[in-house]
Amino acid sequence: MASASAKQVDLVAEVGATFLHRFLVTDEAGTPIDWTAPASTAKMQIRTEPAGDIVVELAQSAGITLTAAGEIDLRIEATEIWTADATTLARVARYVHDLLVKQGGDTFRIADGVVEVRPGVTTPPP
Repeated sequence: MASASAKQVDLVAEVGATFLHRFLVTDEAGTPIDWTAPASTAKMQIRTEPAGDIVVELAQSAGITLTAAGEIDLRIEATEIWTADATTLARVARYVHDLLVKQGGDTFRIADGVVEVRPGVTTPPP
């Protein structure tokens, strides 16, 4: 994978709902990056500001799935994140994020941007 700037991707999360997002990463020729060979690792942090407190951290097998088809899937369960705990994303606010993937000896910033948390009205079903 050739070096490139991170793609600006602003995300929207909704209080009370599972958060899902998929990135598709390709090379310059449009071929999906195989994140399985050589083995890759991924990490994403959502913070109050660039050097601020970490609000949510995802890692491979803990909210991030990497595929051979160039996909990077993010998942945050509603029951894990959207609670009244002040250390989570429960507060309606704007946060910042970035997503890093390490493949071989190289680390790539895939995306960065804002995470907007929108309020919910209905309580989640049982």
